[in-house]
Amino acid sequence: MCYTCGCKRPYDEMGDPKNITESYFEEAGQTVAIGKAGTVEAKRHMLELLQLELERTELDKPKEQY
Repeated sequence: MCYTCGCKRPYDEMGDPKNITESYFEEAGQTVAIGKAGTVEAKRHMLELLQLELERTELDKPKEQY
């Protein structure tokens, strides 16, 4: 899905470059901030943060720092 719209096609930006696609995770996985640990690590970090926001019912307005 673009990870945004729900179509479950991770490589399809659905005609809108603002949608999150697999390439975003691929690029994030090569950042110095995570030691160029790769796509899986970037996804794990995002999943952890989203899960934390969900558990605290803060998905719509997360805190700046946890």
